[in-house]
Amino acid sequence: MSESLKDNRVIHFLPDDDPHGWIQWKGTDVCVDIRCSCGGVSHYDGDFMYYIQCPHCNKFYEVNGHIELIEVSKKEAEENSYVVKIPEIM
Repeated sequence: MSESLKDNRVIHFLPDDDPHGWIQWKGTDVCVDIRCSCGGVSHYDGDFMYYIQCPHCNKFYEVNGHIELIEVSKKEAEENSYVVKIPEIM
């Protein structure tokens, strides 16, 4: 990968300060809406989404495993989805 492309792989939050997570891809199925820098919007349902190609401009992307965690109230979380209770490990 060229250095100029590597420089674009920036995490837009501060991992030591901001809530965040990391997806460990295990080849399981995914359902995702994708927006490309060209403005094209697409959708994918399938397996093994490690790299994608935009169907509008044909750019290639690596799918980053970093995810942002957005704080919400307990009420909002419980009203909108099943809340996963993660066990404490540290």
